[in-house]
Amino acid sequence: MSILLTGDQSQLAKSMGISRSYLNQLLNSKRPLTEAMRQRLTAAFRELSGITALNICFDYVRIRFPTHDVDELIVALFCIKPIYFVYEPYGRYGYSGKFRHGDMEIFVSPEDDNRGSLIELKGKGCRELEGILVASEQSWYDFLRQALALDGVVKRIDLAINDYLDVLPVHYLIKKSMRHEYITKFRECKYFVRDKDNLKGESLYFGSRKSAIYFCIW
Repeated sequence: MSILLTGDQSQLAKSMGISRSYLNQLLNSKRPLTEAMRQRLTAAFRELSGITALNICFDYVRIRFPTHDVDELIVALFCIKPIYFVYEPYGRYGYSGKFRHGDMEIFVSPEDDNRGSLIELKGKGCRELEGILVASEQSWYDFLRQALALDGVVKRIDLAINDYLDVLPVHYLIKKSMRHEYITKFRECKYFVRDKDNLKGESLYFGSRKSAIYFCIW
């Protein structure tokens, strides 16, 4: 909400039945956002944006490859010329360096290191890749299929479900979990409530970070 343009803010404030200055104070945490006001804000945003459903997207991808041929990975997976990736002599996870294009990163190891190469895409990196895939008339399915064809080992994939309409409010799910009103095969269920600067943050976890699958709702 903080990146709304002036015209958008005027429309949003009008739809909520408040002044634009009052809306600015809410968006900049200068006034507490009550539950009633949060619902009005959600409803107004829904009306103006036309968003009527949940949205799911890739939020994090990490894939390891046995090859040290980074150029092959770039051409096959990113469909752009290797020259557009910049080399940086430092990496993470024990890798000696990385090639980077925007927020898309490929970590590399020496030729005698059997770790090969590692592609890591965080949120912004996933969005950048999606733009490339659309331009080349491909999809995430094509990207992952090609990655497996190159003997890629998927180390981690995070899927984010954006709830624009409050279909599954976190505070409601936490109350249900506190009353044990759920059925799950996960052994762990944790919830956290944090208050900071008059803003309330709530998170609900099912499963362990060490397990193959776990859910974080926040």
